[in-house]
Amino acid sequence: MEFAAAAISITSVAARTSSKLWRLTGTWRDAPTDLHYLRDELTQTEIFFREIQQNLDTAQLTGPSQSPRRELDGLIKNGINVLKRIEVIADEFLAQDDGAEKQTDRQAPEELGKRRKFLWLRRLHKIVRWRKDLRVIRTSICQFMISHNAYATKPAPLTIHSWCIC
Repeated sequence: MEFAAAAISITSVAARTSSKLWRLTGTWRDAPTDLHYLRDELTQTEIFFREIQQNLDTAQLTGPSQSPRRELDGLIKNGINVLKRIEVIADEFLAQDDGAEKQTDRQAPEELGKRRKFLWLRRLHKIVRWRKDLRVIRTSICQFMISHNAYATKPAPLTIHSWCIC
């Protein structure tokens, strides 16, 4: 995968998934705290990858790896996979919102809330793991950038502190 395309892809997936979770927390009034944590984690991930995308298009990589771009592409692909798994769950919960609007006569909103919480609790262990995976991926990319002396050729040298909000 071309590195620039991978960076753009993960940024767009992170933005889309983050947007869906913001919408979900807006419609789910009594959403669990873990959903808010996940939403915040995705927002942080989106910012992180947006900065990576903006700065690494012109970055120079040196260091121990024979093919640093391939290694970085692998880390980004892992991030995309985690984000897509989270997006599937967000879509599932948002579909319930759409269904709630259509089923107002048949199903009380309280019942939908109870059902949604039950479904959320069934997936909580996965979500906690995916939040951890996102942090690990961001940290791995930061470590990769440090070990490969990544720097941008323009407009200004990259600084690790601006990227690594891990």
